[in-house]
Amino acid sequence: MAGLSQLVLACASPAIPPGGPVDTRAPVLLQVVPESGAVNLTPRAVIFRFDEVVNERPAGAQRLDDMFMISPRGRGLDVSWDRESIWLRPNGGWRKNAVYTVTMRPGMSDLRGNVLREGKVVVFATGPVIPDTRIDGRLFDWVKGTVAVNTLVEAIDRADTTIAYVAMTDSSGAFELRNLPPGGYVVRASVAAGGGGSAAARLFDRRRAWDSVGVALADSAVVELLAFVHDTLGPRIGTLTIRDSVTLRLLLDQPLALDQGLTREQFTLVGRDSLRLAIDSVFTAAEFAAWEKAEAVAAARRDSIARRDTTTRPDSLGRAPPRGAPLGVRVDSATPRAPVSAAARRAADSAATADSIRRAAPKPSKPIPVTEVVVRLGTPLVAQSAYRLSARDLRGLLGRSRPAERVFSTPRVAARDSSRAPGPAGAPQVPGSKPPPGFTPSAPPPTRPPR
Repeated sequence: MAGLSQLVLACASPAIPPGGPVDTRAPVLLQVVPESGAVNLTPRAVIFRFDEVVNERPAGAQRLDDMFMISPRGRGLDVSWDRESIWLRPNGGWRKNAVYTVTMRPGMSDLRGNVLREGKVVVFATGPVIPDTRIDGRLFDWVKGTVAVNTLVEAIDRADTTIAYVAMTDSSGAFELRNLPPGGYVVRASVAAGGGGSAAARLFDRRRAWDSVGVALADSAVVELLAFVHDTLGPRIGTLTIRDSVTLRLLLDQPLALDQGLTREQFTLVGRDSLRLAIDSVFTAAEFAAWEKAEAVAAARRDSIARRDTTTRPDSLGRAPPRGAPLGVRVDSATPRAPVSAAARRAADSAATADSIRRAAPKPSKPIPVTEVVVRLGTPLVAQSAYRLSARDLRGLLGRSRPAERVFSTPRVAARDSSRAPGPAGAPQVPGSKPPPGFTPSAPPPTRPPR
């Protein structure tokens, strides 16, 4: 009976016979029909032939259709699997006098999961000419300041908007549209939250972050797409965080215009009994980080000078340093340097390489829009109190603005536990510990927000 069960299982998987050597080799692409560069040709289909049976569910995509792309894009793609071959053509057939770019993306796999890491591009024409033109570019998620990878880019023909040439961005956000007929185009892309690998995510969607630019193509052009959400309303205060008793951190629900100035007159803070609190200064998050760093450096310098003044003692003997001793260094402080191991050198080289790659990462040509604002107060907040912060004249990237406000309350001060010893300076506050500087116990909060 056991032998019969094994025989049934073996017959149920004829494509993967048991026994024999383990196959770890990826499928090999043997031929593409038609060949790249062919003209005056209207094929029945473009055929990719491999040296073994390929998987209908490839490792590089959710569906077989997502592994291939035809440019210009038609009304969908007809993809057929035939064991060692893949047949594809556009729904509705091939256009007359058109240049087609057919792309197979990396990720085709065989039945054992061995993955072909290389893709393939084939160019042919149903007419007599393949133009030597190209549009190169890079797509950014502008607000994040990062490149948008694996995202569809379209070049729409202004003369016939039903024709859209397409390409995908690579790991650096770069894309290349080649062999387009000279003329006017609108190059556009929208960035999907989870990437553009699936067919649904490839569709252009104005609800996402997107951008477009016009191109008059003669032979070549270079473009940059800075995708952002095109909100027709002005920015609002999304979240407000009390950093300390005199610092508020605001996260806006959309970025500010690049030429947006920030002044303290744009912000109003009202407390109990409609009393206005003084606002000392307003920063962007980057400006505030730089200010904090400068303050920390200045404080460290002052502390170092103070320690030097209290610990430095003159040499009462007035002895000169030995000949050859470096100035400012004690002779007995020189110690031999420990040898560096090969592993440590390799780790340092690897870290330096990774750091250089990070520094060389592409960045948008325009500054990253501001989405975070820090407000410094001239008067400390009072514990267990309600406040209303209002902002005006905050313009978004489309130039629109609207009044924005946020009501918030300061936390209650916990009763101090006299049995606990005080923690070190700068230690995080926990229940029973000393309240943050500037907070003083006060009456219960008002029953309604300030007017």
